[in-house]
Amino acid sequence: MRFFVPAFLAMSLAVAAAPVCAQGVFDLGVLTGTAPSSDQSQRQQAKGAIPHDIGGILLAPKAAAAKDTAAVSALSFKASPEVRKRNLAKFVERTRAVDAAGATQLEQLFAAQDVIEEVAKALQAYGMRTDNVADAFALYWINAWNTSRGISEETSKEQAKAVQRQVANALLVTPDFTAADDALKQELAEALIIQAVLLEAALQQSAGDTLVVKQLMHAARQGAKGMGLELDQMQLTPDGFVPAKK
Repeated sequence: MRFFVPAFLAMSLAVAAAPVCAQGVFDLGVLTGTAPSSDQSQRQQAKGAIPHDIGGILLAPKAAAAKDTAAVSALSFKASPEVRKRNLAKFVERTRAVDAAGATQLEQLFAAQDVIEEVAKALQAYGMRTDNVADAFALYWINAWNTSRGISEETSKEQAKAVQRQVANALLVTPDFTAADDALKQELAEALIIQAVLLEAALQQSAGDTLVVKQLMHAARQGAKGMGLELDQMQLTPDGFVPAKK
């Protein structure tokens, strides 16, 4: 989804993104409560914050409508620079376990510019924010689906907002998520954002390399499957994601 990755940011990420993605760094454990954390209370809060069967909830034909302003505000959080720094450091360390050179390049990029803030600027045109978990999830979901199909194409504002509404409706009926604190919501959102932009950057960088693109397609499908998202069984439409026609 090109509009989510500013051109200069995609170029900066491209050097490291393809090998990092292809080697399966996209560990979504943080989203399902399985990632290690130095803070015991956060581990307890993370457990079940986003349910493993989120895919079924997202595609439910009668999902609850996100109408209540107070409820919708539960999807947002006050971003902390300290939490962001910790989140990015965790991502670099997970990357270092499989790709030391790529991790160093990501570390240098994160030190040179605020990647999350650059994505925030790109999202403004679509009425979306980086300090909202539903928006971050929508960004990841669309980019993962595109990557699973080996395509990098524009996504309309209509499609993006439709997916955001789907995610908001699903998260608002998940009590453990709505009870999460700002730090956990920020961790969830920023993990999704970084993975989304790296997927897109890797796909752009790997255009024409059939082998790497296939590896990226597989990595995207496997990462999403860990959250109950069967990307091969859904289709993106102007109304959001729907079950794919058989």
